[in-house]
Amino acid sequence: MSLADQLVDRTLADRHQAYSAEVRQLIDAADRLTAETGHLDAPIRAILAESEMSNPAFYRHFRGKDELFLVMLDEGRRRLVEYLAGRTAAVVEANPDDEDAPVAEWVRGV
Repeated sequence: MSLADQLVDRTLADRHQAYSAEVRQLIDAADRLTAETGHLDAPIRAILAESEMSNPAFYRHFRGKDELFLVMLDEGRRRLVEYLAGRTAAVVEANPDDEDAPVAEWVRGV
């Protein structure tokens, strides 16, 4: 890899880190608002106020509120699958011969 390519990679890595932090800040703000209100329909202005971010920052990362909520749904699904995988792995370890135990634990976890 050339020195020029290394410089580009370094610059992009710095930008990637900053943008990842902005996305996380917006997602966390929307998560907090959802938890507080119990609704998924927080206005973008409320999300921006909660995240202390600007309109341009929001639209730099998301096409709109629907895309933000799609990302939140995906993250929630991933956390649930990870949680359930941990529960089922523990049951398999404790009961290696019981083929039904992991399925039952998955259902209990859901």
